[in-house]
Parts: sequence; C-alpha cells; structure tokens
Amino acid sequence: MANISSLTKVLYVGLFCFVLGGWAVSAMAQEQSAAQESTEARQPILDQQIRQTWSRLNQVAMTSGTNSEEYLRPLQVLINLFMDADMLPLAEPLIQQGLDALTLLKGPNHYMTLKMRILMSKVDYSKGRYERVSGELNNVLIINKSKGVLSREQIKEAELYLYRARLGLVKELIATPGKQTRAEQLLLVLIPDFESLLGTKAPEFLEAVHLRAEGMLMRRHYGDAEALFQYLLELYNKLDAPPVDERVRVYRDLAILYGEQRQMDKALIWIDKAYHDLPGVIGVRTWQTKVEVLSTLIVIYQSLGKTTEIMPLVQKMESFIGNSLGHHSLKHARFSKGLAEVLSFLKMDEQAKQLTAQSEQMGQQIFKREPKLFAHWWESLAQEKPSGKRRGNDLSLLVRYMDDLIARLFVQSESVMLWRTKYQEENPQWQPSSPSKSDEAEAEAEPPEPEQKSSVVQKIKEMLTITKDDNKEQKSAQPAQDKSSEEASVGLDARSGYHVSMGCFSSKSFPSQIIRRGEQEGLNVYMRALPRGGGRELYCAVAGPFNNRLEAEQTNEAIKILKLSEDSAIVFYK
Repeated sequence: MANISSLTKVLYVGLFCFVLGGWAVSAMAQEQSAAQESTEARQPILDQQIRQTWSRLNQVAMTSGTNSEEYLRPLQVLINLFMDADMLPLAEPLIQQGLDALTLLKGPNHYMTLKMRILMSKVDYSKGRYERVSGELNNVLIINKSKGVLSREQIKEAELYLYRARLGLVKELIATPGKQTRAEQLLLVLIPDFESLLGTKAPEFLEAVHLRAEGMLMRRHYGDAEALFQYLLELYNKLDAPPVDERVRVYRDLAILYGEQRQMDKALIWIDKAYHDLPGVIGVRTWQTKVEVLSTLIVIYQSLGKTTEIMPLVQKMESFIGNSLGHHSLKHARFSKGLAEVLSFLKMDEQAKQLTAQSEQMGQQIFKREPKLFAHWWESLAQEKPSGKRRGNDLSLLVRYMDDLIARLFVQSESVMLWRTKYQEENPQWQPSSPSKSDEAEAEAEPPEPEQKSSVVQKIKEMLTITKDDNKEQKSAQPAQDKSSEEASVGLDARSGYHVSMGCFSSKSFPSQIIRRGEQEGLNVYMRALPRGGGRELYCAVAGPFNNRLEAEQTNEAIKILKLSEDSAIVFYK
C-alpha cells in the first residue's frame, strides 16, 4: 500500500508539472501573438504620424528654410518616428540634414549635436560601418568628458554602440590576413569594457571572450585557450537559457584543441558532447554548425582507427548539405569533391573514389548539353584539396580546410549562369549549345530561392514592363520639353503618394545619372527639388508615385537588385 501511495504521489506531481509547463508555453505564445498584434495595430497609426510630420516638415522648409530652429523641431520628431519604425535608411539623410543645421546653429559641441551624432552612429552601425562608428563615438565621448552635457543614459548608449562597433571591427580584422594582432589588441580592451558596462552574462561579452579564445587556439597557445573555453562554459551554465549553438561551438573548439595536442581520447569526449547536442542547435548557422561538427568527428574517428563509423557520418553530412544548399546542386557537387579529397588524404581511397564519381555525375547531369562548360567547371574542382601552410598536425589542417570550404559554400553564389558567363569571358567565340535545356537542368539542380524574393522579382519584372510601355505612350503623347525646365517645374506638391527616393544631392549631375539609368530599366523616375535654406536646393532622384506602400516596396526591391542606389528608401509626399 505504501508503494502504491508513493506511486500515486509521483503521478500527481508529474501531472501537475505537465499542466504547469503547458500553461507556461501557452502563456508565452499568447504574449508573442499579443505583441505581434499590437505591432500590426500600431503600424497604420505610425504611418499616419509619419505622413503628417513629413507634410509639416515640408511646409516649414518652404516658409523658414532648413537651417532654422522651426525646421529642427518637426525634423527631430520625424527622425524619432523613423527610428521607432526601424526605417534606418530613410532616417539617415534626415539625420545628416539635422547634423548640418545643428552644427551651423548650435555649434559642433552642443548637446543636441552630440545626440544627433549618436543617432547617426546607430545608422552607421546597422550598415556595418564599424570604423566610422568607432571614430565618431570616441570623439563624442571625449567632447562630453570635458563639457559634461550628455545624460548618463546617453553616455551609456554611446559606449554600447562604440564597443559593439569595435567588436564588429574585430571580426573584420580576424578575417583579414595580417590583421590578427590588431584584433587581439582590441579584444584585450573590449572584454573588460563589456564586463563593466553590461556584465558577464551579456551576449557581447561572451562573444568577445569566444573570439579571444579562438585567437589563442589559432596561435597555438593551448593553455590560455583551454582556460578561456572552460571559463566560457562556466558562464553559459550560469545563464537562464544557455545558448546551445554557442556551447556546441565551444565543445568543438575544445575537441580541436586536444586533437592538435594529440590527446585524442579527450578530443573524442568533447566532440561527442557536441554531436549529441546537435539536435538543439538553431539559428542562421544551424546547417553550417552541424556540418562543421561532423567533419571534425570524421577526422578524430580516423585518428582513433574507427574507420567503419566514418561513412554513416559522411552520408549525414551529404544530407545536411543537400537540405541546406540543394540536393544534386553545383554546391552539393563541390562539397562532395572536397570531402572526397579529405578521405583521400586520410588514406580511404575507395570511399574517396565513390564521392568523386558522385560529384562528377552531378556535374554531368547539370551541364549535360554543354560538355565544354562541364570540363571548365570540373577543372576548377581540382583546386579543392587540403593543402597550404599547416598550423599543427593533420587534424588541424583538415579541420581548417573543411571550415573554409563550408564557409565558402554558404556565402558565395554558384550557378550555371555564373560559370557560363565566366567561360564566355575567357572564350568569346563560344556560344551555349542549348541555353533553354541548360536552364532547365540548372533549375532542377540548384536549390530553390526563397519564395518571397522570387515572387517579388517576378512582380518587379512585370511592373517594369508595364511601366516601360506607359512611359513610351506618355513620351509619344507629350511634346518634347527642355529637361532643365522640366526639372525646375517639379515642386513639392507636383505629385502625391508613395515614392522611392534614390538619393538627394546638392547638384543635378548625380541624380541625373540615376534617372537615366532608371529610365533605361523602365522605371517611372523624375527629379524632385527640395528647399535647403539660404536659397539653396537639394535635388533628389525619385521613382513614383505609387498607389500604395506595397508597390513602393516592390520598386525599392527592384532598385536594389538593379543596383541603381545603395541607399534607396520609401517616402511619402503629400
């Protein structure tokens, strides 16, 4: 009876925990849906506020000019609205305009000017201009140290973006040959900076420590690297929700560390931990992390003589690559050829021959009607071999080679059209034997593009075709006018609705070039003159108007694809 009673208690406790867990999950889902609904409900209100403030800004610009106190008030409100709506590209020219006006009216060291410089640094950080952010915010903090005009929250915000920009700069320096020493010097300063500002649980602090540990491992300072990796694991265990993907990366790094020191038993323990935690890995690097762990596991297994367990891992890697980059695609074929070279290096010749034949068969299927192009592509795969300057033993060589191959596959684009273009540049007399069939093979072999992007591109092409026909009809119906008089006649209220601004300049030459290129692509573009103050004007290359925001977003996507402007943004003219 006592056993039955205790069993009943256990069942009740388990049932209670299950109900409590389900309630927590449902509560989290309700909170997320409520937040999403509130954002969607707030969007029309935000759009209306932006339109009203933009209209007010234009009115003030016409009456008081852009370099006036009256103009700065609605400008600041509009900038804040754009920042709240996460429309940073659209906020950038307004922030620059505010900076120019504040420097002229208040001076470069006024607290309002410094606040505007912090806002500009946020935009620069979002665009990856880390060097510029670092220099700008460093100057702001130096000025504030002598003047003392910023509040404690503003100082903390400036320091946060300064340290984040320097962390982004460190990543760029690590990827640049010969710049690792400077990256290490920056990390030595950044780690205590993040610790004092955010604490040891902040993602920025953890990432800085991880980069420092990986740098020590690359320089073969194994004792320092091991201590930093163990410290990282301790910090991850103290978090409320430890990041599985980051922990898996540390496990793998420790396996590489012990493997390079030929302590294969310890290396196997850590890589097994990474392998067992792979199902919990999420995020943008999910597939990449999984393939990296499996490639390290293969090399360690071979070093321990566990050759029978390697081929199942190879099949898993092939499956992961196929799911992420496209089954039987050019990238899949390149990966198979690179993995075959690794197996050949490990003296697994039979398995290497199988993978090489598989890679060749994929390529022949994709280039089946263009044998010369296939030969050109297959020749390029001969470079996929683990060679170069060694850092450590065979494990280090092979792991670095596989990491480089995987990173290139996930970053660089590769398609039949690209290889066709490259080959035709080297051999101008060569013509594709059957482009349509090759395109069909490419479509079968290449991984599908995201649905949203492909549909947008298709709509853009249709829209550009319609717009081009409309422009031809308009040009044939209207008499030819002088271009300068046409530009001058376009005022603030000439056209209303959504537009896409492709940049504003102090002279007409740059927007005229953008307009000519836009007309060649069939866009409905024109030049818009905005008063700047002091009798001066800004000349903007603008596409539009559009009936709704969706059409403007599609055209903005087209402008970015056509590379007409890097800083295009959606605006509303009343």
